Amino acid sequence: MNNIIKWFVHNPVAANLLMFVLIVGGLVGFQNVGKESYPTIRPQQVDVSMAYPGASPEEVEQRILIRIEEAVYNLEGIKHVRSTAREGIGYVTIDGIDGYDMQKLLNNVKARIDAINTFPKLSRRPLISQPLFNNTVVNMALASNMPEAELKELGRKVRNALAKIKGVSRVELQATRPYEISIEINEFNLQKYGLTFDDVANAISRSSINMPAGKIDNESGNIQIMTRGQDYRGKDFKNIVVLRREDGTRILLKDVATVVDGFSEDKFMAHINRKNAVLLDINSGENPNVIAISKAVTDYVNNTLKPTLPKGVEAVIWNDMSTGFKSRANTLIRNGLSGLALVFIGLMMFLTPRLAGWVVSGIGVSFLGTFMIMPLTGETLNMIALFAFILILGIVVDDAIIVGENIHRENQRGLKGSKASVLGTIKVAKPVIFSALTTMIFFAPLALVPGNTRQFTTVIAVVVILTLSFSLMESLFILPAHLRHGGEEKPGLLAKFFTWIGLTKYVDLFRQKSDYALETFVTRYYRPFLDKCLRHK
Repeated sequence: MNNIIKWFVHNPVAANLLMFVLIVGGLVGFQNVGKESYPTIRPQQVDVSMAYPGASPEEVEQRILIRIEEAVYNLEGIKHVRSTAREGIGYVTIDGIDGYDMQKLLNNVKARIDAINTFPKLSRRPLISQPLFNNTVVNMALASNMPEAELKELGRKVRNALAKIKGVSRVELQATRPYEISIEINEFNLQKYGLTFDDVANAISRSSINMPAGKIDNESGNIQIMTRGQDYRGKDFKNIVVLRREDGTRILLKDVATVVDGFSEDKFMAHINRKNAVLLDINSGENPNVIAISKAVTDYVNNTLKPTLPKGVEAVIWNDMSTGFKSRANTLIRNGLSGLALVFIGLMMFLTPRLAGWVVSGIGVSFLGTFMIMPLTGETLNMIALFAFILILGIVVDDAIIVGENIHRENQRGLKGSKASVLGTIKVAKPVIFSALTTMIFFAPLALVPGNTRQFTTVIAVVVILTLSFSLMESLFILPAHLRHGGEEKPGLLAKFFTWIGLTKYVDLFRQKSDYALETFVTRYYRPFLDKCLRHK
């Protein structure tokens, strides 16, 4: 370590080049690192849901959930299996072991469940997925008193337009009821035409279906044949033939039943400004940038969407997550600038303007080094990361101050130039290194917290360890090279600046009085008190 310190002091070009790399790399990394409100959570679990219309919770448990549990319980990588039975549907949550490959577990679960052939005939196909909680960047709403179907269609068009915005991964349409075609069969009409309920149900099943019909081989290749007869609108269902008589007459579905093309009977509704509303949740993608996405969405709503909306329709952005992110970032910037100003003034009071300037610049270099590496760690710049930066701001200052102050002490003892810089750094190198290492060790367990909590706490450990590492690099390699002229008569850039603006006399007088006051306090009060404490343990 001593030889490395000496080499950097005697080769200032290398120190300046290293600082330049950290600055440029930090600025590039800051542009590339993802920016989101909170970390995207990827739970260590697989979710299975299966509908069984009309079944009671007990029947769902016996005929659906128990069979799924028996099929998957002994798979490798499973920590726990939980099931919930409700009327008409069952849920199974499979918790994976920490660190296990969830994609592998997902594939194994799918294979086991697909092999089950004893599910009830009326049950639906099981839905198997790994949940991913995307961060919602912006919530917006469309409010109007227009008919529900028209408002939903307008919401779908806006959803498709928002999904095309750069950085948006998914837009979810909320507070809308699913479309539903209900067929209400009249028992009197069934008797009138000599039909049964099964006759009508079978006629609908035969007439409204899409299915493959094989293929035809010819000289030019294969032709795939498909039967496409799926009906999607009420008027199509009304004209389904349920009975053909020998005289050629046909009985249609509308003759025996009432077809209602509408929505399900769910009661959920949303209102904004006393108007019916549909909600749109706009989620970020793989490399999120909440500020850019929020600005793009806001510009689209204000400049493109609102001028084209029908009369009486209101577009409202009611929850913008970038506001909290920008507030936390502004807090970091304010605290950082005020802290740097206080450090600069405090060091200049008792040391030199040159030392104060280089110490302050070193703190910024340490932060930029962290931004340079963060994109490679897979972490994003989020609210928790910004909290970690605010937390480490007061710690990272110490390394540079200790090294700079010890070099200044060697200058006061008569050593000049590179000798004072090397000796002053080597004397405090070990305590500075171990001070940083103990802090890293304290924060490192945050990256080892079990469960989903680790996805929140890891970024704190990453920020602290990276910032302290670059702080050590800056204070031991770069700072000594910049302070190698300490004790010489040649004035530094800050001294020249103060001379140019006419403050040199006042700065020197202020430093002399501050230095005299500190020396008096140490000599008269602190040192006698320390001696007494050492004599009387």
